[in-house]
Amino acid sequence: MTFQPRKWQQDCLVRFEQKLAQGKTTFVFEACMGAGKSTMAAMIAQSVLNKHENKHKNEHEIDHVIVLVPWRSIQGDTDKGMLGTFAEVGLDPRDRFFTYSRRQPRQPRPRMDATITLYQEMCCQEAVDTLVMWKRDGFRFALICDEIHHTNEINSTWGTYVEQIRTLATYSVFMSGTYFRSDRKPISCVPLDQNDEPVKDYRFSYASGVKENVVRAVTTREIDANVLLYDKSNDRKYELLLSETTSKELSEAKKQVLDPHGECMRHMIENVHAALMQTRTKFPDAACLFVCRPGGGDDFTREGGGESIEDRNVHKIARQIESLTGASPTVVTHRDKDAVGKIARFRRGTDPYLVAINMVSEGCDIPRLRAVAFCRYTRSEMLFRQIVGRALRLHDPEDGTAAQIYLPAFPKLIEFAERLYNEAQEGIKDRRCSQCGGWPCECPCGECGEHPCVCEQVLFPTKDIKLLGMDATPVLDGGHVGNDKVTEHYVRYAVTITQQSDAHRHFNHTQLGHALQQFVQLQQNGQSETTTTAPQVNPAVQRDTMRRRINRHVRQLAYHHYNKDYAKAYHTEIEIPFRTKFTVITSTWTVDQLREVADRLERRVMEVFRGG
Repeated sequence: MTFQPRKWQQDCLVRFEQKLAQGKTTFVFEACMGAGKSTMAAMIAQSVLNKHENKHKNEHEIDHVIVLVPWRSIQGDTDKGMLGTFAEVGLDPRDRFFTYSRRQPRQPRPRMDATITLYQEMCCQEAVDTLVMWKRDGFRFALICDEIHHTNEINSTWGTYVEQIRTLATYSVFMSGTYFRSDRKPISCVPLDQNDEPVKDYRFSYASGVKENVVRAVTTREIDANVLLYDKSNDRKYELLLSETTSKELSEAKKQVLDPHGECMRHMIENVHAALMQTRTKFPDAACLFVCRPGGGDDFTREGGGESIEDRNVHKIARQIESLTGASPTVVTHRDKDAVGKIARFRRGTDPYLVAINMVSEGCDIPRLRAVAFCRYTRSEMLFRQIVGRALRLHDPEDGTAAQIYLPAFPKLIEFAERLYNEAQEGIKDRRCSQCGGWPCECPCGECGEHPCVCEQVLFPTKDIKLLGMDATPVLDGGHVGNDKVTEHYVRYAVTITQQSDAHRHFNHTQLGHALQQFVQLQQNGQSETTTTAPQVNPAVQRDTMRRRINRHVRQLAYHHYNKDYAKAYHTEIEIPFRTKFTVITSTWTVDQLREVADRLERRVMEVFRGG
């Protein structure tokens, strides 16, 4: 399958190459949630690695690309995430920086195209020392940092190391969907203007994404509730709407509204279920993400002032969802060792509900999510947008339906939601129907006169049906298949074939004649099966295949030739002839080099079997 970038990605790549031509070494861009930042990173890496077809050497070419991401869900695997995206465009990535089992400087230089790893692994002195050694040896690399706003976390130690790595890199690219922080701290490596706002070389806003049909628009449903409060100064109890609470009543309001067994959460779950079941009649795999609060935020989420019990709240919400809807949700937390695997299985499945805290807050690609329910409170607009972004990715088929966001009517959440909604409306104002003014169009159907259209719901329509093929063999005067005319002599050929071949006796003469006619036309046009475009090769999948093949051959040799001494087999059959440690070979060599190792081992296996 040929990779087709979006228009904004093509424009961003042009801007990047213009900056390089001007002598700039740093490029900062912003793209809204779900727009395809991972694909943009792969295109930039492809450009600086000189991987385009028919492209000559240039002064901007480098040897390797290092990509830093905050979470493993963003890093992904060979199918999805950053690793899968790089492999999709034909690059050969690896998933870790340190080749050896422990962190130490002077790591061997990789021969693959890119290293896609976590900030946690690279933000250390050993990694910086290794990059200093590489640069001293003339090794040129580019640095790409995803979700760069995370470098201010962990006491800003990530930002300190990223600054050092940036000075060693030939080119640096920084990207995010939210270039602001609620704590107003400056983001590492991102320059500021006179108003202390981040300076961006390219920006693709949410309004632009909705306008160009890159992401979904958003609509919100607010769940208001009466909160019972107590005034200590006047010794009285009183009720107040959640949407009217202030910061003074916020703590007590959160305890009551976000209680998994409270009436507000029950009402939200029931509303989500009713709306999602209606959506699944049109999109059977549609799903909703329930985002829960982490533990340790207040007394309600602790036991006796002890350790945080964040997972308990998640499982309470999950049990409440199951009891009210009858559907067992998928639960994902940071403590779950198989969290990435659970997300991958949910992405490929059809289960309706996913319950998580922050594991699915940013960079996680699950396009079938069409709704998000907030079972938590946040003061951070950046986190709010990252969570909402999980439901903004397009997923075929689409009909223009907006993503549904359910949230308790906390004033701060309503403020964030209204701002995001207004941006979406700005994006779709030029796409509204000229007659009804709606998006999607709300005009009645021209056939049935109803909105929404009910034509497809009729099991036995009474109107004429378009004939797509002949149901019976006509007289030998040719015929039609669809809109194509089938000439008579091809129908005669078909009759002869059905009479002489038992395997084709049941075939319709007109349809078989049409197939023969199409075959002859393809031959005359010089088209054949051999001229079809080869499918895109996934280097990451090939690498895993070569690794398994190498391990299988070495184990065969160890079992039959080295008396089950596997360490000796690996040393003798791989490390001695190739003069390289096995871990270095599997972690730094290219697919073609791994194939040479596998081919040599296969020949050794045949020699042993023939000799034995």
